[in-house]
Amino acid sequence: MWDWSRVAATPDNSPSRNRTQEVSGSTAEATRQALFSRLAHVVGAPPADGYPLKNKVVELCLIGRYYGEERIDPAGSIGVSATHAQGGSIMARMRILIKEAGVELTAVLNDSATTAALWSALPLESSAQTWGEEVYFSVPVECGAEDPQATVASGTVGYWPPGQAICLFFGQQPVSPVNVIGVLAGDANLLEAVRDGQLVRLERLAV
Repeated sequence: MWDWSRVAATPDNSPSRNRTQEVSGSTAEATRQALFSRLAHVVGAPPADGYPLKNKVVELCLIGRYYGEERIDPAGSIGVSATHAQGGSIMARMRILIKEAGVELTAVLNDSATTAALWSALPLESSAQTWGEEVYFSVPVECGAEDPQATVASGTVGYWPPGQAICLFFGQQPVSPVNVIGVLAGDANLLEAVRDGQLVRLERLAV
């Protein structure tokens, strides 16, 4: 597990070095707190204590936006790609709702062309299918391969070009490469409750 304290300078016995360590450690902690505050604002709630830190880091990499002097974008960085919105780098959030399974998750999307095509089609409904530790469903979006990945982490949201389907992974690897379009902000294992044929609804989330 990542140790945030390692961001600070490596200790030695020099008083001046120790003072540098103290300042660096404070800066690292302030940056960490700022990032997690940003995550809480964007996702809607702080992650649970048991939520794997590696997933938090993935979300922070997607959500965190730095401009100039290491400051976080105060505007919120939510929406659609800069190519398709008002200019500036923007991220999108999407609600995934499967009521019959009691599942409601938020996906933090990237700014790929595949994401832009999906975003334009929202809101939409489809029928869930399961394959191992994966939930997938067809969408009215036709995209070709875009940096397709054959191996993905749990919590990945992908688009499968051959089947024009969205894939939600919580342990399964793709049957063939997918376009990665985002990550689930929450416990992907909730998808274990989903059964074939259940209604899936995707919606845009407002800033």
